[in-house]
Amino acid sequence: MTSDAKLVQLKRNQEIFVAEVISRDFHTDLALLKVSGRPFKPCSLKDLSADNVTVEGYDQNDSSPSLVPALVKNSKSTRLMVPGIIAAIEIVASGQSELRSSQSGSLLISQNSVVGIVSQKTSNGTALAIPARDIELNARKMFENPNFKRNYEVDRRSGTFRYDGLKFPPNRQKGGVNPHEGSTVNPHEGSPINPHEGIQDLNIFTNKRSAPQPIALEDYEVGAVLAMVEDFSLLSAKQPALAKALRDAGVTKVYISQIDDQPVKNTFELVRVLGTCEPCRIVSFWVEIKNPELVTDSTLKLMGWLSALIVELEKNNQKEKVRQLVVAIQDLNPLLAKILNESQLAKADLPSRQILKSKWNQLESQLDQLWHSEKTLDILTEIRSELMK
Repeated sequence: MTSDAKLVQLKRNQEIFVAEVISRDFHTDLALLKVSGRPFKPCSLKDLSADNVTVEGYDQNDSSPSLVPALVKNSKSTRLMVPGIIAAIEIVASGQSELRSSQSGSLLISQNSVVGIVSQKTSNGTALAIPARDIELNARKMFENPNFKRNYEVDRRSGTFRYDGLKFPPNRQKGGVNPHEGSTVNPHEGSPINPHEGIQDLNIFTNKRSAPQPIALEDYEVGAVLAMVEDFSLLSAKQPALAKALRDAGVTKVYISQIDDQPVKNTFELVRVLGTCEPCRIVSFWVEIKNPELVTDSTLKLMGWLSALIVELEKNNQKEKVRQLVVAIQDLNPLLAKILNESQLAKADLPSRQILKSKWNQLESQLDQLWHSEKTLDILTEIRSELMK
């Protein structure tokens, strides 16, 4: 089914039924269809919360689909690459049967009740299903309001993701982003898998195919999500602290690492957080500032000098020590963003600044163990000067 389809055909044995697409939700990879034809007997939905349970599903390639047995490996798997599904049902083959990509879209049945819909086959032979609780919840939501909208937009054709006036570049978010090295991809991650194409991979933001790889959200561990300002007025209304920081810094690029109390390390994780967060405030971010000395805001200036410090440290040959220091310096970022937010909300930022100074003092003893270039020493002087204010 294409994203803009209005009518689709459904086949059951030798019968073909025409169905109207009432609503479709990328966030949960589910669609609500209205099927014409003879009366149908409704199925029952049942939540499955136990492992090692025998279930059955259909193979779509069979001329007369028959039930294929499987075993629940993990009823709360986090491997499903569908942003709105937090916990999926992971199944493995049972007996002489095998799981095939042609089982994508099949109902998953246990004791005459539907417990899920198979969404994706993994490259290590398991399959992942959307649980009944998510099917029922989202079907009800689409039925009550077919035109409901989320607080973000995803255009799968152009590969564009938008949220609160920010535009997220496509095909750069896998594996997260290191703010100081540009966009990087973890070679062990591969691409997200198209739920309807089984083992054949398809990036969820582009149509670029790649070799299949085992996917797990826990593999995505590199830091932040890159975004560009597209609508500054909207950003100012929705995220005033971030908008002010970008305006004062004179930049339009930002690296986002936390919304409310939820960390975000890549666009896929960001979409999951946006599906449940409230009020969805960007509280931790990082901006690169080319000329920190020209910035008037002391906190932003610190952010700029710390970014410049990391760039210089990475030129040092003591790679292991530098790596540990870079991680520690990046850990100061949430505090800086918190101070910026507190300043915007007219709250006292003294406690946060004192914590920042304390953490910096701990870092200084480690920094003193490295040889520094003249430029690095100048940057350290600027940082100490800002922290004294």
